[in-house]
Amino acid sequence: MSQSYDVFVSYARDDLERVQPWVQELKDGGVSTFFDKESLLGGGKWQGEIVEAIDSAKLVILFVSRSSMASEFVPKELALAVEMKKNILPVFLEETEVRGQMAFSIAGLQRVQVHDSKVSVRQHLLTIQPKLRQFGVDWVNPTQFLNGVRQAPRRDADEAAGTGNVRRPKEPEPEVTPVRESDEDAVPRGTSWTKTWLALMMLAGAVIAFYWLDGASWLAGAKPVPQPDPVVPKALKVPLEEEALELASQYYLAAIQDSAEQIALLADSVDYLGNPGWKREDVKADLEAYAKRWTRQQFEVLAKPPSARVIEPDKVVECDLPLRYTSENAIVTSAATFTGRLRMQRFGNDLKITSVAEVPGTRKSEPPKFDQVVQKQKALEHVGRALISGDSGSQMTPEVVAAMYEEESNHLGTEKKPRSKIAAEFGNVIARLKSQQKYQGFHVLEPPEIMQGLGTDLVEVKAAVGFVVKNMVGGEPVEKGWVRTLFLVHFTADGTPLIRKQVVTESGK
Repeated sequence: MSQSYDVFVSYARDDLERVQPWVQELKDGGVSTFFDKESLLGGGKWQGEIVEAIDSAKLVILFVSRSSMASEFVPKELALAVEMKKNILPVFLEETEVRGQMAFSIAGLQRVQVHDSKVSVRQHLLTIQPKLRQFGVDWVNPTQFLNGVRQAPRRDADEAAGTGNVRRPKEPEPEVTPVRESDEDAVPRGTSWTKTWLALMMLAGAVIAFYWLDGASWLAGAKPVPQPDPVVPKALKVPLEEEALELASQYYLAAIQDSAEQIALLADSVDYLGNPGWKREDVKADLEAYAKRWTRQQFEVLAKPPSARVIEPDKVVECDLPLRYTSENAIVTSAATFTGRLRMQRFGNDLKITSVAEVPGTRKSEPPKFDQVVQKQKALEHVGRALISGDSGSQMTPEVVAAMYEEESNHLGTEKKPRSKIAAEFGNVIARLKSQQKYQGFHVLEPPEIMQGLGTDLVEVKAAVGFVVKNMVGGEPVEKGWVRTLFLVHFTADGTPLIRKQVVTESGK
């Protein structure tokens, strides 16, 4: 297919009767339009023709309805248009809740709502005519094609139509030589009368034109009365609040998707001009790490419709969405309700998220549900690593050891310390041993054992280790002994085990 198109029409066959008037008005307005019912060649490879038509089109008009949402081909055509980076204009034939991939593809796009049957298709096109021109589609009101077109004389029209109603000129009468009575009779009377008649007609036409152009008011010094402009319907623009609420909903719904495509779309919906500290790559990395922690996530909007507040007319809006969030992985299932607050700003034709927050005091967390078998395994493994973390042969860095402890944990039962201080202290121990040329070794005397707390977020584990400190030169022990320790392991909301507290209950030499 070598033909290129201005517009590609994507629609569901059930909407054929509602879409055909749009196609006809576009064509009447001089817009080359691909409409599968008319444009596909018989017996041709129609799938290839559709791909080529979308690729050649300047604009894809997507007719959105409940039927198109359930269509097999409309989402594929839309995905192909997005992949080819085509301009897309969604036209909503009815109130439709857009979900899934289609919702992401048209999020932030200006929409045309054509629910009102009293407004004609031509009126809608007049409203969006400037938008069409931005896309390079020059639609002209079909009535303007009649301006300046001169109707053919009746005789020419009859000849063209072949009706035979052709007025033939009369046969010329035989010439009669006039009788000269004076020199004035040298000019035929018929010719003089014709010229006089033409002069009178031209004068009458000039007078009519003078008054038609409001010449009388001009002579009187009055300005011409301006004529009212043709009635053009108001732009059917989607309110900013409605557009913002849909984008806010899509932001949270995107969190339940773990595909790279959805994460990229979510990262693209954030504007980094609002916060120079944000970087798209960092947001993507955070989202990918967040998605890996869960095997299932679900956001549910509790209030419909959510609330929106306009901060700056037609530019900045803030949305509050009451949500219920559930998440699940191999260890824990968590649930909470809270109100998310997103601020959005329009940049040109695009609406972008500039800040994401949670309304303070709205979070209510439900008790987590743990898989006790997996929780027990994770707790014992975590304490086992902590027991040998101080062994000189473990090669564990101070940062890795500190990451095993909860922030502000009561480490060793002495005082509350942040992870940075835990890492610093552990690093000092390693440095001191190295400076004294000493080796510190730990061996497990009593394997970790669960005491209580399975099924909750706090699990008690006890264990005992023996230790020995040797001179690296002579290999002789300079110190040895054993300790029995009680660990309090806290499982976070996503099921990560962290040591909140460890206390030495017994020790000996």
